[in-house]
Amino acid sequence: ITRDRALRDYAATLQNHTVVALPWDRTYVFVTADAGGSRFDTGGLEQAVRAEARRAEGDSWWRDLRACGMARDTAPPAPASRRILYSRRDQTARELAGRLAALTHAVATGRAPDDFTAALAGGKDWGYVVALPRVTADACRSAKDLVPTWPASFTALVDTRPTAIVRRDVARWTVDQDGTVHLAP
Repeated sequence: ITRDRALRDYAATLQNHTVVALPWDRTYVFVTADAGGSRFDTGGLEQAVRAEARRAEGDSWWRDLRACGMARDTAPPAPASRRILYSRRDQTARELAGRLAALTHAVATGRAPDDFTAALAGGKDWGYVVALPRVTADACRSAKDLVPTWPASFTALVDTRPTAIVRRDVARWTVDQDGTVHLAP
């Protein structure tokens, strides 16, 4: 399973392998406390990443979480600098943060995953690039784990999906709605 377009394209040239696009499973969003939300054009961001990506489509479970009864903190103070944080472990988030920084005259800064989670919870930076699942069985639980408690504006950037590279005639497999691959008996 890969998210790298170059690897997918290479595997497509191999005679004994099949390349299968899996469901769109992640939406990358720009999260900010700025009341106006994002003020940049999201067009063309799918070309800024190595993953297979498209413009974000469809309804988003994180748009309306009132039914979840999540307590909202007060808005964090205005940031002193225009810094966009991303998880250092997520290459697509890094590529998107770099493009957004160029579009908005900001600085993109990577953080270790735990540091990124803490920074997002604190809300002290101008913006964050976050990967959210496109489909979730329980929006309230996902929101509790992934969405900040401070009043935030979300701008959907791109949807991404992985690709399965499989040797022909080796094993049967199936794919769930969320993109999870299972070996079939």
